[in-house]
Amino acid sequence: MSQRLINLTPPYYKKSKIANDILGAIESESDRFVEFALDVIRQGNPRLATWGIGQWEKDMKLPAVPKETTIDQRRARVLSRFGTPPVVTPREMERLLSEFTRNRNARVVEYGREKRFAVEIDIDNAIDLVGMASVAQEMKPKHLTFEVALGVKDVLTFHEQVFMTQRRYHKLNELRLGMTLLKYENEVKV
Repeated sequence: MSQRLINLTPPYYKKSKIANDILGAIESESDRFVEFALDVIRQGNPRLATWGIGQWEKDMKLPAVPKETTIDQRRARVLSRFGTPPVVTPREMERLLSEFTRNRNARVVEYGREKRFAVEIDIDNAIDLVGMASVAQEMKPKHLTFEVALGVKDVLTFHEQVFMTQRRYHKLNELRLGMTLLKYENEVKV
């Protein structure tokens, strides 16, 4: 029963089953139209866009992506281009690359003398590493190189032991009667 519309009508309609059904149908249709209108309005915001993200990609002149690309990856690509400043500082780079993480947290660590920087993110919060790397490659100063450093918050423990064995054999011209083929052997526990 539609309480919003019933309260707007005269009291004798409250007792009519036909009036209640008609008003209920009108309300459900109007709710559907309101939801559709709100969905259309959401497409105007790249953070909320779903079926309209393709238009955002077209407006930002982004190359096409494969069909299996998730909406979060596509949205991150658009948002990273949305506020690109003319000069990209480390803080701006962090802001741009944070769009590719769920917790909006990416850290840029500079190694000035080595002419490189690293982007540190938590691997559990990564949305699109390939997209992040391509945006970083495009936005970085051309004389710098970069790496993406993936981290985890959990402690890693290893329960297996790995041994590495290095064997060196004698060359054919070194062999003498009574010698073994094995020159020496090293074993290291990793």
